[in-house]
This record gives sequence, structure tokens and C-alpha cells, in this order.
Amino acid sequence: MKPPTTELRRRAESRLREHPAKKLTVADRADAQRTLQELQIHRIELELQNEELKLTKAEVDAGLEKYTDLYDFAPVGYFTLTSDGTIQQVNLTGTSMVGVQRSRLLGQRFGGLLEPQCIQDFNNFLTQVFVDDVRHSGDFELLSPGQPPLFVNIAAKRRINEKECHAVVMDISVRKEAELASARLAAIIEFSDDGIIGKNLDSIITSWNRGAEKIFGYSSEEMVGTSIMRLIPRDRQDDEKLILKTIKSGHSVQH
Repeated sequence: MKPPTTELRRRAESRLREHPAKKLTVADRADAQRTLQELQIHRIELELQNEELKLTKAEVDAGLEKYTDLYDFAPVGYFTLTSDGTIQQVNLTGTSMVGVQRSRLLGQRFGGLLEPQCIQDFNNFLTQVFVDDVRHSGDFELLSPGQPPLFVNIAAKRRINEKECHAVVMDISVRKEAELASARLAAIIEFSDDGIIGKNLDSIITSWNRGAEKIFGYSSEEMVGTSIMRLIPRDRQDDEKLILKTIKSGHSVQH
């Protein structure tokens, strides 16, 4: 049996001998020339379109690379979470915060990255995120094996499809440490036996600790907002004015 292509060729040649092609007229040649020219123009158009598509693809690829860099190396962690806290996407900054590779984070619950005492609060937070389209935020502590917990602020908002949310995780450890240090200092001042009084440059008392209450006999409610002159003998009040003048000029004074 002959191959199908050989048989088809034989039949075509036989039909051509039975019905020989007619000779082309001048008009036929002109039509053929126009058709050939149109085909050439169409070919050139396709080549130009192909070049434009290549340029567009190059621009898209460059934009995607730029976006990927901005996403991955942003100063904050970006997480995409489902309603149960499953991590769908995360940038490199986020992986650095939790100290886990991206491939191992995907599919893991975000709550497992938090200090145990924060997990329930985070679950409540995430539930609220998926209730409405409002941006919610809260402070939490990330696990940090071998090191103190990492204090972070998480701001999240539900996506349009309502199945995921975008969460921005910001390291606030420095701010938290400052707040704790300020709280410790305030506690030291408040419970000191020494009288520690704060005032502004107009001699108005702004703070009054328990030591001051014991020494002077006035409560904080009685003194804050009043003038320090209440405590200074009349013959020494000019000294207070001189001290304030010196401080306002940018100089310090010895107690």
C-alpha cells in the first residue's frame, strides 16, 4: 500500500491532466500581483506587531521585576492570609522577621508564629478583619527563638474577594522598648520618696509625685495646673524668675 501522501499526489496530477489549468490572462496576473503585494504587506504588519509585542513583554517583565523587588525588599513584612490565618504569600522581609524560609511559611498558620499569650488576641483580630472592609491594626509579639520576642504592629484589611486579607507587619520593637523604659522611669518617679515636680517655663506645675505629696502635704490633683510660686517663700520668688530666665536663654542651672 502506497503512503497516503503519495497516493494523494498521484490523484492530483491525474486530475490536472484531465483538466489542464487555463492560461493566466493579463488581468489574472494583475490580480495575482495585487494579492502577492497584500500578502507581503500583511507579513510586514505581522512582523511589526511581533516586534511591538516583544517590546511590550520586555516592559511588562521589567515592571514585574521592579514590583517584585519593591515587594520583597520593602521595609515591612507583607503577608496574604486566609480567614483562618493560613499564609498564602509573604515577602522576604516577612520571612526575615520570623526567621523561616518562604517555602516553609506558605500554608502555615500565622498564629503559630506568635507568642502563646498573643494567639487568642490575634484570632479575634483576624475575625474582625473579615467582618468588614475597615483596616484594623493591633500590636503583637512574634516568636524569636533564642532572643527576646519581636514586637510588631499588624495592620490588615480584607481583599475584595473576601477570602483573603493583606497584612502589613511592622517592627515596633524600638518604640515598645522606649515605651517600657518611659513606663519604668514614670514608676520610679511616682514611687520615689524624693519630691519630684515637673513644671513648664511659665512656672505651672505639670507633674507631682507621691514624694512631693508627703513632703508638702498637697495631692497631685491640688497642685498640677497651679503655679510653683505656691511653694516658694515670697523673699525667694525672684530667684525662681531668674532661674526660668536662665533656662529660657538655653543655659542650665544647678539645683
